[in-house]
Amino acid sequence: MKKTAFIVDSSSGIKNNQYQDVYVLPLIVNINNNGKINSFHDGIDIDDVQIAKHLESDNNDVKTSQASAGEIIKLVESIYEEYDRIYVIHIPSKISSSYNTWKMIEGEYNKIKVLKNNDVSLGTKWTIEHFIELKNKNKLNDEVVEQYLNEIGSKRFAALFVYDLKQLKKGGRVSNIKSIVVQLLGLKLTVFLDENGLNFFGANKSFIKSAQNAIIDFNKRHNNFDIKNLKHFGIVTTPYSKQDSSIMECINDMKNKIDKNIKIDEGSIPAVIMSHTGLKAFAFYFEGK
Repeated sequence: MKKTAFIVDSSSGIKNNQYQDVYVLPLIVNINNNGKINSFHDGIDIDDVQIAKHLESDNNDVKTSQASAGEIIKLVESIYEEYDRIYVIHIPSKISSSYNTWKMIEGEYNKIKVLKNNDVSLGTKWTIEHFIELKNKNKLNDEVVEQYLNEIGSKRFAALFVYDLKQLKKGGRVSNIKSIVVQLLGLKLTVFLDENGLNFFGANKSFIKSAQNAIIDFNKRHNNFDIKNLKHFGIVTTPYSKQDSSIMECINDMKNKIDKNIKIDEGSIPAVIMSHTGLKAFAFYFEGK
């Protein structure tokens, strides 16, 4: 039986040693405090609680970057001889240039297979868990992997909800005009991540209404999706989300809509992702059967 490994990056929220044969490459969080720049490896030097404290300060300009080619090669070299196949599931190419770096690495190491991924956080975690299950049954190969990634887009979606747009505006993800309108009207912005990148779906006065509209929109695009018939459901939050009554009201409302037999996968928005979403953000992840 071929020995298979997986490399993910820290946008997945997966920790090193959380799964056997799964290796985590930390992305970089750069914090500029009045001209002094400090860089941190996500999940190693900084976590969600620590990044939240940095984001609180108006003196800090927080940005992110991919791991260097040298760090990538170092990780690959450290495990290369141990495995027959190494699948790489990285932060989506539409929000990071790391795909291009990985494709260069793939050209130099014939055991490496770089996969096209449109997920972060729980979505990537669920993909890894599925591949591990197939691997343990000796059913994992390139064809199966490609087919799964091509089909999962019609079964899985995530909706991110934010109303502190400072970080999205700094990163150029939201225009100044949209930011001003959303904040003046007290709206909550909904963001999808799909094969086209970040999709700003709409804004509503209520998080509950935003969540309802997100589900309706996904149902229109994929009419086989049924919120009452899920394989996975998950919630990720920031440390500050749980202090906001409107966020918790929406989270509890959604929990009440989900089949009670579904185990709810709850986690934190990774520091490298929170650098863009800001302090008051949360996301729902859905995967149909």
